[in-house]
Amino acid sequence: MRKHELTLFFLLTIASSLLLFAGAALADDKKITAIFINNTPLEIMWVKLNANTEEGSGSMGGGFNAPPGTDCGLGFGGAVELTEINLDMGLYRFKFTDLSALKGHNQLNLGVGLDDKNIPFLEFKAEGNAEPLRVKGELSNILPDKIEKIVPLSELLHTETMAEVRKVAEGHVRDMEKGKALELVVEAGGQLWLASVLADGDSGSVISDYKEEEAKPGVIVMRIEKKESTIQAAFETVYAMGMRPWFMQFKEGTEMNTTAMLKMREEEPDLEKARQRTLDAFLTSRPQNYPGSIGVLLIPEQAYKDALKDKPFRAAGWLIRCSNSIVLELRFIPDCSALVSNTK
Repeated sequence: MRKHELTLFFLLTIASSLLLFAGAALADDKKITAIFINNTPLEIMWVKLNANTEEGSGSMGGGFNAPPGTDCGLGFGGAVELTEINLDMGLYRFKFTDLSALKGHNQLNLGVGLDDKNIPFLEFKAEGNAEPLRVKGELSNILPDKIEKIVPLSELLHTETMAEVRKVAEGHVRDMEKGKALELVVEAGGQLWLASVLADGDSGSVISDYKEEEAKPGVIVMRIEKKESTIQAAFETVYAMGMRPWFMQFKEGTEMNTTAMLKMREEEPDLEKARQRTLDAFLTSRPQNYPGSIGVLLIPEQAYKDALKDKPFRAAGWLIRCSNSIVLELRFIPDCSALVSNTK
């Protein structure tokens, strides 16, 4: 696993994502490893592999944060041949179904790119071939072609079951992973975001008898194109909820090494100055041609005071993150106490 995956924010992704492993039981003596090198201005946020196996077929997937110039990968135990690759690139999805060029290869280093007509491709250099092979795919926008329903963020945050999430969207949701994640269009800060609502892991979302009317909403991942206006909207949204910065993390380089971790209670204890400093850091984030990211954890004022006194608490928080990609991520965390404890 690549270094840039093993961060506080990636651990949050692992804890809240639906790690996908479906189909026949897979044997250990077969394995296909796929590494994706991001050569696009987008960000690899989710990878799903479908494959034929010795026992039938199966799927494997996981969440990542791989900005331009970095890579991420999955090892699929039991896989004999990949049949489909799906990449969530933050603002778009790439789908590859004709994978005949990859047949017979168990170690795949795949360059992910976009041609001059915005057609996605995977580039693979097979042993003995002078030129790399290209696998062309399909591109689709994360937002629906026709937006039927826009849900205010405040309404979404007041839902108590996944069935209620579907109801506030009047049924205009995209079912992901058999309904254990629902996608809908949300308005926040005067901007339209794609929101992915993940069923809470403690409510049965990872077991076979998942029931939408009982499962609680968990982490909500929202994304939008990164611009000054959308960065402003993200911070205005969380600041209006009374949130304040707790911890900032800066990473850079192809391995996404951490270069700075700022404990805002020490760096800038004044609330308004801390908020402005955090916003300014995002507005001046690094250019596209050099890998790097910035993330900030924001928590309620009372949780902030409790954390300073080492008092236990349970409270919702927010994570805002962007990189040298054109994707901005706003993430709702139902309980941020563990993250606060790990960043004291």
